[in-house]
Amino acid sequence: MRAVKTLSEVIRCLKCRSTLIAVAYHGDNELLTIATKKKNNAKLTLEEEDQWRRAWRSAGLVQTAGRKAILTMAARGVGPATAARILRQYVHSEAELYSEILKAEREYQRTRLFWD
Repeated sequence: MRAVKTLSEVIRCLKCRSTLIAVAYHGDNELLTIATKKKNNAKLTLEEEDQWRRAWRSAGLVQTAGRKAILTMAARGVGPATAARILRQYVHSEAELYSEILKAEREYQRTRLFWD
C-alpha cells in the first residue's frame, strides 16, 4: 500500500514488476480474499464478482493511464467508471484534470442522496 503523493508516473508492483495494479480503498480487506478465490477458480458470489470487475477495470485504467488514473480514482465518489469517463477526455494541463475531477466530486455530492 502506497500513498498517492509518493507514486511515480509509471506504476509497477514492487515484487513482480507488473503494471496491472488495482486501486483499492484503505478499508477494503475483502479484495485480497476475492483475488485469491478467483486465482483458485473458486465460485464467487454476485457481490464478489461485482467487486472483482470493479478492481479489474481499475487495474486496466492504472495500466494505461498510470498516476493520472490513481489521482482520479482517489477523489471522493469517483470509481473506475467515472474515472474512465474523465480520462477519456483530452486535458491540456494537470490543472484541467483537477478541474474535471472536482466536477465529478460535485456531481457525486449532488446525486448521492438518490442512490439506493
